[in-house]
Amino acid sequence: MSLEENKNNNAEIKTTTINSAENTLSESSILFSKELLDIINVSDLNQIQSIQKQVLTQVRQTNVNLFQINQNLSNQMSGLHKNLQVHQYMLKEMKTDLDFITRTLKEIRKNCKIPEPPPTNLDLDDEVLTYNEHD
Repeated sequence: MSLEENKNNNAEIKTTTINSAENTLSESSILFSKELLDIINVSDLNQIQSIQKQVLTQVRQTNVNLFQINQNLSNQMSGLHKNLQVHQYMLKEMKTDLDFITRTLKEIRKNCKIPEPPPTNLDLDDEVLTYNEHD
């Protein structure tokens, strides 16, 4: 037998082995599926499918609700972001104004030879600011 014929025979044996293994696997799979179907009650399967449909419906409705909530929050947050930027700008301007007033008062005291007030140990974090409408 030549080398070429030997290769052809080996290829045929491999193909036959693969095909028989696939057939055996396919037959086993079919047999397992049939046995499984015989064990399972059809009404139980229908009940499971019904429950799965209900769950799917609830999940879809939940997704719709969450999407709407997300959209509403996005709209509200964009407005809040704009308000926050306006307030940040206003606070920066107020700080600049207070710094200017503090420097100016210090210069006036210096020019008028008025002593600086004693430092206070006031902890502003503990202070509660209240505003009355009548004040």
